[in-house]
Amino acid sequence: MIEVLGFVALGVLVGAVSSFFGIGGGVILVAVLVAASGFAQQEAQATALAFMVPTATVGVISTRRHGLGDLRQSAILGLGGAVAAVGGALVALEIPADTLRDLFAAFMAILGLTMLLRPGAAEGEAKPEGRV
Repeated sequence: MIEVLGFVALGVLVGAVSSFFGIGGGVILVAVLVAASGFAQQEAQATALAFMVPTATVGVISTRRHGLGDLRQSAILGLGGAVAAVGGALVALEIPADTLRDLFAAFMAILGLTMLLRPGAAEGEAKPEGRV
């Protein structure tokens, strides 16, 4: 029972943080499941993928109510992502868990550094053409 309550609390925390940052929760959930819950990397990634379906759906509905998001571009990105996800999952299953964990951590570090070093858009700057 305590384990279930812990996962409910983790789900609430990850849902709130992922919605705040607009990241779908997978990155946070994988890191927490591996670091704090003893999941193997592949198991954490599979769990995070399943977790993202309802949380991303609710996040989209919430932001669309405020007129945010480009549904056409999202559909195009989603189609490509769905096709590539099959190959990505198959490759991830073949890589040793420690190696996959290290690759995941390096990816997060590079992405984080890129975001920190990239100048942000100025407040009130016009949206790119075609964005809703």
